[in-house]
Amino acid sequence: MSTQTVAVSHPPGFSPSVVKQGFGSGSLSTYTIALEAWRRGLKVSFLDHISNRFEISDGGRHIALSQSWPISLTSSTDLKKLVNKDLTKQLMRANGSPSPEGILIDTKKPHWDKIEAFAQHIGYPLVLKPNAGSTGRGVLTRINSWEELVDGYNYLATELAVSSIVLERHYEGSDFRILVIGERAVAACKRIPANVTGNGVETVRELINAKNATRAANPFLSKGTIDVDYEVMRRLFEENLTLDSIPVDGRYIALRRAANASAGGDVIDVTDTLPGPILDAAVRAVLSVPNIFIAGVDVIYKEGSAPTYDNFTILEMNPRPQIGVNMYPTEGVGRDVPRAYVDFLFPHSQRPTSGSDEMLAFELTLIKPALRSGFAESVTIPPLPEHRFRIRQLFVYSHARSGPKLNRVQRDRILRIVREESLAGHLKSERDALHLLVCGGSDASVSRLRKYCEEVLEIAGSGECELLAWEEAVTTGFRIDPKV
Repeated sequence: MSTQTVAVSHPPGFSPSVVKQGFGSGSLSTYTIALEAWRRGLKVSFLDHISNRFEISDGGRHIALSQSWPISLTSSTDLKKLVNKDLTKQLMRANGSPSPEGILIDTKKPHWDKIEAFAQHIGYPLVLKPNAGSTGRGVLTRINSWEELVDGYNYLATELAVSSIVLERHYEGSDFRILVIGERAVAACKRIPANVTGNGVETVRELINAKNATRAANPFLSKGTIDVDYEVMRRLFEENLTLDSIPVDGRYIALRRAANASAGGDVIDVTDTLPGPILDAAVRAVLSVPNIFIAGVDVIYKEGSAPTYDNFTILEMNPRPQIGVNMYPTEGVGRDVPRAYVDFLFPHSQRPTSGSDEMLAFELTLIKPALRSGFAESVTIPPLPEHRFRIRQLFVYSHARSGPKLNRVQRDRILRIVREESLAGHLKSERDALHLLVCGGSDASVSRLRKYCEEVLEIAGSGECELLAWEEAVTTGFRIDPKV
């Protein structure tokens, strides 16, 4: 069985263990940007029941966001200009930016004569995709015949119920996503369509399952699994394979043509290697649309060729980009996008210099119930205490006597000490041990909680307490296991 090790890193302060509550796409953008702002001492408030709309404030300036879209800077009207792919192309072409020629098809009344004439005029291969939407769903590339075009149209119009379809010229080359913030390209990645590589042992189905399991550990790619659908089955058919085939060792099998990570594709960071003229063109494309300050720009480029308009084109721009694609690649350096975001929105704020701050997190899961139930219109994250939990200790009482279960008074007393001493941590039972994590600002504050917990749980005299330094994420608040 062949194995391959790839080098990959995550941005400081946003390791998978720290951002585990935000795994996915929209929630990941929300959580990491909010986390960066909160660590800087900015006020962060969540405003809706799914916790993807939030506000950041420094007391004078207030910026509301929906995931990565800065609502306060870009109105919904401006946003729609980029959600509409055909309109985006018109704006770019008017500004002189390279974009593919295409037409818009209304599925309620398609003019097949016009569609066929355009296909003959442009020539195959072609691309079909929904006029609105993201994550690569429904994007069909390299359509090589009229029969394939009709088949793809029927799939989009019938199975996906797409009301408006873009038909455009297909450009050969690699797929890139460039993230533009302000007037700067802050990150770029190459996107590779969903694929597996044979090892001579496992079936295609098993290879897909194994790759999905690996992706599950990646904060962004975890939600972009390879789903076996119409397109995957079509790709396998073209390769004379089925899900039960066992590919030979080293055989590369492309499962899709579109390269979106959300559809199971791989991501390689190319921020430092993509030619400058392409990065500059992405910035100019974003600046050509009024009131758009942040966007993910999708580019097709023939790698190795001169970066001229003959060799690259801008497909579209996403005004609410999933920033995880640049933070958590399959291969390469994960870029510190939250820092770039908050630097742009609040240029006078500063990131704390202490490395220990990189493990600080807040509890996203506690926010959602209050907003979902309507109990609160907004939830503001309490600011970090001045000591920023510099002391982080875990006490493990192995084979501790279970003692009496904590009653309500004792639980309230523990939580009162936590509030008075500005502590964080947990008290929980794991197998044959009790785990007491206390994070605070002084030895005295840590000792106060520890002493009380030991007294009420009758474990002070056990002599089997192991003291460990806590190096994992420190989540504000204190949680008590119901089993204790």
